[in-house]
Amino acid sequence: MNIHKHALTYAAAALVAAVLISITVYLAGLPDWVNYITYITLITTIVLGLRDWREKRFGGYMSYGKAMGYSTMLALYYCLMIAVWTYVFFAFIGPDALDKIKEANLRESIERMQKMNIPQEQIDMSVKISSSFMSPGMMAVFALFGGMLIITILNLIISIFLKKDAPPSQPDGNQTPPPYTTAG
Repeated sequence: MNIHKHALTYAAAALVAAVLISITVYLAGLPDWVNYITYITLITTIVLGLRDWREKRFGGYMSYGKAMGYSTMLALYYCLMIAVWTYVFFAFIGPDALDKIKEANLRESIERMQKMNIPQEQIDMSVKISSSFMSPGMMAVFALFGGMLIITILNLIISIFLKKDAPPSQPDGNQTPPPYTTAG
């Protein structure tokens, strides 16, 4: 099986879960912290994808490096798709959700700067700059790069537990599938 197709399949499954969760949170008016459930579904999908890849491609054995390679591919596909979803969501489905995030962040920043006795003109400039980073396009960029950073950290940990070294009797570590043999 092709690594790209396999990783894309599991990334798409994680995306479907993330989309369903975010739409449910938005439409039901649930608290934003509920969106963190997507991390549970993402971790579960990475684990299931890695285990399936290890069994199908490597006969049950996979080095840490191979696990990281596969999980990074899955993360890249997921982050590309989630970036597109983030843009679509904030631009077309829930622009009011982006406005709430922007207002909360700006309010918190202004209060913090006022407590630090920062001059009003610097606060205004900071608000203007911060507002420019709160657009659907920038949120998509943050989803892509921030997601890759977070998922890479998760992958480093997950791969530790899902690597499975081949027994010493297999010096090549069984990192390549066994050749097909015919009887006779």
